[in-house]
Amino acid sequence: MSAYKRRNMGVISLPTDIEYRNWSKDFTKWKIENDSQLAQYLVYDLGEAAAWDNLVALKNEAKKLSQLEQVILFEHLLEKKTITQLVEECGVPRITLKRLKKQLLQKLRNVMEK
Repeated sequence: MSAYKRRNMGVISLPTDIEYRNWSKDFTKWKIENDSQLAQYLVYDLGEAAAWDNLVALKNEAKKLSQLEQVILFEHLLEKKTITQLVEECGVPRITLKRLKKQLLQKLRNVMEK
């Protein structure tokens, strides 16, 4: 292994294509919501970010979630289990869990914005 690789192990580089260089605030928001290439770099930490006022709304919303959405919310987002662990436990394809996670995060954002 080269010295460069050893020095940069664990360093994540964002995409460097021209289309990813200069963004406005609105374009950034749109890209984050719609660009699957960026999804791997995004981290949502609802455990620390949720204010007490939002916890009541989230608690009520959690009762309405499907069983898989509840697994994603409680075990993946709050307990930090990986998607790979959930795939093994639930027997659901990874792509399905990622799609449900994206929909769940959008649903929870909408609840907290109300």
